[in-house]
Amino acid sequence: MSRFIKKYISLSLSFLFLFIIWGILLLIGEKSKETLPKIGKFKNLKKIEIFSPKGKEINLYLSNSQWYISPENFDVDEEYLTQLTNLIANFEIVEFVSKSIGLSQFEIDEKNRSKLTIYYNDNKLQTIFFGKFAPTKKHTYIQIPDDKSIYLCKGNFYFVLNKTKDKIRSKKILSFNNEEILSINWTENGKIYSIYPLEDLKSNFKWGVSWAENKEANPSTVKNFLLLLNPLYTIEFLSNTTPKVNPLRVLSIKTKTSNYNINIHEQNKEGDYIISIEGKKDFYKITKFAGDNLMKSYTNF
Repeated sequence: MSRFIKKYISLSLSFLFLFIIWGILLLIGEKSKETLPKIGKFKNLKKIEIFSPKGKEINLYLSNSQWYISPENFDVDEEYLTQLTNLIANFEIVEFVSKSIGLSQFEIDEKNRSKLTIYYNDNKLQTIFFGKFAPTKKHTYIQIPDDKSIYLCKGNFYFVLNKTKDKIRSKKILSFNNEEILSINWTENGKIYSIYPLEDLKSNFKWGVSWAENKEANPSTVKNFLLLLNPLYTIEFLSNTTPKVNPLRVLSIKTKTSNYNINIHEQNKEGDYIISIEGKKDFYKITKFAGDNLMKSYTNF
């Protein structure tokens, strides 16, 4: 047998061996994918329970197309809700990590882990335990009840689940339909002043003033005023605050469907304002810029 033929046979056997090894590895990979837990897509959610070492227990529920935090019935922040529901909707287990070895290393031990329980109506769909995020920052270490294995799932759940109520509570404290406004009233130096639309706001933007006949408010001034008033945002929820008894101003907004009274209590050393809204138990801090807008004098309209 010639040297060339021997070399050819040797190379062929080497390639065949490598091909067999590659095939075995491919089959192992496919097999491991097949053994990953299959969890269905989460749709039409009605209730979400979150427990984390930082945020403790937080319960979210859906009512009339709006998500609330129970039992206080706080609105859920829209950006946070989008992040959470998108992560849940795209949840997928993508890799096996280990057999319950090094739970604390992945922060999935009982002391450090977060727990997410998802409901459709009153029926529990799934409970999942979450640890820290993976080095990719696009995956999170998880465990499923009755399964001691650790897996990786799509998405960074760590930062979304480890928040307190105040962090996921909507900072939007007042919102209404501008086109339904009937009047905005306030007391200034003992006198009542008001502005009101002269025509349907859908077709025009003319505003009358109560302090002068046949005079209109400056349209751009009113527009800028409404931009900060509606919606109105807080920069901090104040739970342990006792403001002054007599507010600096009470601003009343009358609409076709509701009335809103904003009490502007005081201005702090930093220039921010402490306010409350009639019918709500909380006090809120708003920026100096927003507060100055609510304290705008009639002479500026």
